[in-house]
Amino acid sequence: MTVVQSKIEINTSKDKVWAIIADLGGIVRYHPFITKSYYTSVQTEDVGASRYCYILPHLEVNEKALSWDPGESYTVKVDFTGGQPPPVEQMETTMSVSGDAKACAASVKMRYRFTGDAPMEEELCGQF
Repeated sequence: MTVVQSKIEINTSKDKVWAIIADLGGIVRYHPFITKSYYTSVQTEDVGASRYCYILPHLEVNEKALSWDPGESYTVKVDFTGGQPPPVEQMETTMSVSGDAKACAASVKMRYRFTGDAPMEEELCGQF
């Protein structure tokens, strides 16, 4: 399974960052490629909460929380529902935050498997 991850240091409290990333329907406020997002569940946090996202240029996804550790992290299952999906399957994304009242780090980790029609991971990675 392929893993892509990124981490950013932020000079604000862990609680403030958690409040932003835990608002599943509000991802449009900080993700530069998402043009629209909203909840698709009555539940807005914890396992089972879900959102729908429109992603540039032409992709739509439904994401549902598989795990939820309040104030720390959550993992969503990503289902491609519209547009031109990438040649991947079994995609999950984890958002997490660590730190204290003065500074923190926010992380995102995506895990996925290329579909049978996609070039081998080694071939793609060798091109960069």
